Amino acid sequence: CKALKSVELNEGLSSMFAGAFYGCAALEEITMPSTLKSLNSSSFRGCSSLSSVTLNEGLNSIGTRAFRDCQSLKQISLPSTLSSLGVGAFYSSAIESLEIPESQITIADSLCYGCKSLQSIKVSSKTTTVGKCAFAGCLKLENLTLPDNVSSIGESAFRDCKSFTEFTIPKLTRVLSGGLFQSCDNLQKVNFHNEITSIGNYAFRYCTALTSISLPELITHVP
Repeated sequence: CKALKSVELNEGLSSMFAGAFYGCAALEEITMPSTLKSLNSSSFRGCSSLSSVTLNEGLNSIGTRAFRDCQSLKQISLPSTLSSLGVGAFYSSAIESLEIPESQITIADSLCYGCKSLQSIKVSSKTTTVGKCAFAGCLKLENLTLPDNVSSIGESAFRDCKSFTEFTIPKLTRVLSGGLFQSCDNLQKVNFHNEITSIGNYAFRYCTALTSISLPELITHVP
């Protein structure tokens, strides 16, 4: 559908098939019906002109890579009813800001991987897990505050976050995964807590602005 520019879906639709509008490069806007419950994988992947998406309250899930490579999509409002946000949902999109609903416990792997325009993100206070490469390559993301109940942060979650200057490790996080801050070359300060026990390989590789760190006494593994 190379010429399709606008879509308004009919009431009564509850699910969108995987890849429904995959590669519709001219599509600019779409409005979801109030009855929609799920967007399946790659629903709008490669819709490079898509700039306006209205998601309905009542939407429960957004599938993997649903908005991948949507390079004109700068803003999107996620409904409070959302319980599942898939791997790479906004991979390499133009999103500038994002607010994760309180219903989200896990931030999926590669959620915003390569979102070079992402400047701010608000994470749910209930979040416990940040997936691998979740925000890797978010060049303009300056600060990210994670709630203290985050216990797991995946490998390379913040790799190449070039605008990071300071980061505070959540109190329940015990292990700093491999490559966590790799190539964060403006990172100047990392605030540790005393319960950290392990630092993974290349966690601070190429952090050229980080001149000193004070490691907690309980650390038993440093590569």
